[in-house]
Amino acid sequence: NGLPPALAQLQTNTFKNSLSKAGVSVLEKSFGGALQIRHGLTTDMSALTTREISLVRIGDVLFEMVQTGMDNAGLIGQPIDADMTTKVKGALTGILERAITHNVIDDYDGVAVRQQALPSGDPSIIEAQFAYRPAVPPLPRRHGCRR
Repeated sequence: NGLPPALAQLQTNTFKNSLSKAGVSVLEKSFGGALQIRHGLTTDMSALTTREISLVRIGDVLFEMVQTGMDNAGLIGQPIDADMTTKVKGALTGILERAITHNVIDDYDGVAVRQQALPSGDPSIIEAQFAYRPAVPPLPRRHGCRR
């Protein structure tokens, strides 16, 4: 709506796909007439986790939740004792459970926490890692029939 007819004719699926691959957010009318983002992509097309804007956004939200949660846990700056890795793992697991509750992620696995050691590491650093499955938004339902 509002595009000159000559420009509207150029808005083929192939053209819109090429725009999306170039990092352009493409809006179009849904079947109900509302505007919706056709496919949100980023300019980093190197991997699924960097090209899909919804996955990038989920990663950003989870990173912020972990950073804020660990800051609020009161562990940073405390002396590293024999129980510190267990405390960090417990705090991290709680943050990940909260991320599930808030529909940021569907699941997580492989939570591992370790203290770096000399000579190659810095014993004042506690490392944590985990894998997660993002809570991907459902695809919009298309109306019509399949053949």
